[in-house]
Amino acid sequence: MRIHTENPKSVENDLSNDDHPPAVHTEELVASRTHAAPSDDDNDADDWPHFDPVSLCYPWHVYKQDWKQVKNEMLAGLVVAFAQVPESVAFAFLAGENATKGSIDPIQGLQAAWIVGLITSVFGGRTTMISGSTGAIAAVLALVPDKNDIYPIIILSGCLIVLCGVFNLTRFARLIPHSAMIGFVNGLAIIIATSQLHVFHDEHSSSGWVRGWPLFCMILLALITFGIVFLLPKLTRVVPSSLAAILVAIFIEYVIFGIACNVRTKTIGDLGRISGGFPLPIFIDDTHELAPFSGAKLMEFLGASLWITLVAISEDVMTIEVVSELTKTRPKSAQQEIKMVQQQIIAMGSANIIAGLFGTIGGGSTIGLSMINCFAGSNGRYRLSALTVAVFVFVVVLVAAPVIAAIPAAALVGIMMAVVYHTFEWHSVVVVLATILPQKARQYIQRNVYKRSMRKIQRADAFVIVLVTVLTILVNLGVAIAAGLIFSSLVYSWQSAHNLKVSTECVAGAIDNGKQPIDGDLSVQTEQVDGIKVYRLDGPLFFGNARSFVTEFSPKSDPDTVEIHLRDAYIYDFSAINALNTIGEKYKKLGKSIHLKHIKVKSRKLMSKAHDLLTHFTYDTITEVDTKGDIALHSSYNLNVTQPTNVPV
Repeated sequence: MRIHTENPKSVENDLSNDDHPPAVHTEELVASRTHAAPSDDDNDADDWPHFDPVSLCYPWHVYKQDWKQVKNEMLAGLVVAFAQVPESVAFAFLAGENATKGSIDPIQGLQAAWIVGLITSVFGGRTTMISGSTGAIAAVLALVPDKNDIYPIIILSGCLIVLCGVFNLTRFARLIPHSAMIGFVNGLAIIIATSQLHVFHDEHSSSGWVRGWPLFCMILLALITFGIVFLLPKLTRVVPSSLAAILVAIFIEYVIFGIACNVRTKTIGDLGRISGGFPLPIFIDDTHELAPFSGAKLMEFLGASLWITLVAISEDVMTIEVVSELTKTRPKSAQQEIKMVQQQIIAMGSANIIAGLFGTIGGGSTIGLSMINCFAGSNGRYRLSALTVAVFVFVVVLVAAPVIAAIPAAALVGIMMAVVYHTFEWHSVVVVLATILPQKARQYIQRNVYKRSMRKIQRADAFVIVLVTVLTILVNLGVAIAAGLIFSSLVYSWQSAHNLKVSTECVAGAIDNGKQPIDGDLSVQTEQVDGIKVYRLDGPLFFGNARSFVTEFSPKSDPDTVEIHLRDAYIYDFSAINALNTIGEKYKKLGKSIHLKHIKVKSRKLMSKAHDLLTHFTYDTITEVDTKGDIALHSSYNLNVTQPTNVPV
């Protein structure tokens, strides 16, 4: 994720970037905008300022003593709410873009925003984090042709997310490489951009598109809205730029276009049903036609639910990391942080279950809005700002549905173009080009076109960026992330396989002959040999290099006694053990002995579990004290070996 120095006044520029963090300055800004910014020593729940993210509510005296920050939290929540309202409507349109049956109304995005936001703000583990409807989940839902299937998919996704939180499977989300995340957000930005074209459709036109003056007015209005969202934060941050853009768009639509020019453009009300009020459960609301339940339908739902689960958890883990960095509020122990993440994931899953039951598009964490919350004054210690956002959106749904319906649709396009601009990783284009172009071409471009440093990464990472971006557009976000992760893992395995180095040395020495000591004389246990060939291994030994590792040995030309020293080597899997056993078998057939020495603790543990398979070589055993203080005798490692075990004295 992108975290580097940028002008703090431009942060609200990124107010619509829900799916990728904009550039931030992580030290000065937070310290200046939060009340009593905590140090590393302040993270104890008994210290002041109070910080206990897994607690649902602090004692009353905490809020009373820190009343100024309580005020700042509520004001920050209002700023974020003004940005979340238009985005939630736009994400509802994105989720229903390719509908062949059923439809997604704009109000469903707002219903999802306050339901998911309310539950996660009250029961979640990461305070200050904002949740609601997101572009990433909406992009996956856009691939569902029957929109009545969305609600069971959201419910099933919520169940899977809860299970991932309960069993702490979220830790695997940290394995997603940075190159895959760049491709993810680039593809998401393109999907959001192309999804705005539906606003310009006209069923009554022969071409199927808006034409003439209405088209010109819509494009002009979208550009004006984009300009306000993009430029206003550079001038002032008193007024939320999205709110200012919507107000200006309404004035232009109804006063300049409507009265002066007699031109009318599309509004949000023209694109879908906007009805306020409290949502009804899907099994009561007659507007939802649910398909009969069957095993085939369940498997169909399961596929989409798995991708939503992967996307939602990835976003959640990234957002937790960003908020923790910006606010400098981390639990003091790794165990506490794991508990915080688990609680947040379980709360998000539960929120999606309820959101699906009430007929909404569900949601997750929003990185962009969470960052705005931090810079608007939330210090990472209270739930009040996120709670304020949810309550405000709920009030909008109850009483302001007619106002939302009157907003020009072109204004929504302008706001989402600002989202696209800040979501797309523009620097990744330069990085990919610098990686794939030859050196002479890079030098020419740097001298004549792009007179800046052209950073270069390894070609495999550049390929992952392009691969994930393309798959995000053509397939879906979940498949794209999985493909990027698999390809990166293969590249890492290939590179790690070449890190194993084998060196040899012939020395004179003594070996254990298996005899018992006589009257305490240990010398009878050893036998002098003319020469011992020592193979020294340095690096990882695993499935990636197990086969090639076998070819490094020369059983026919080696002396009768061979040792393999593993002081700087690691045995990772069964493939490595099988390779060692294969080598031992070759020496055994020639009447020669092979012995393993200086085995690391983790490697010995792995070998102890597979000791029944180690029948062709011997290795050192040792008595150790583990980290819990328990004494374990590892002599059982050699229960089934065919040669005597050498125990160092």
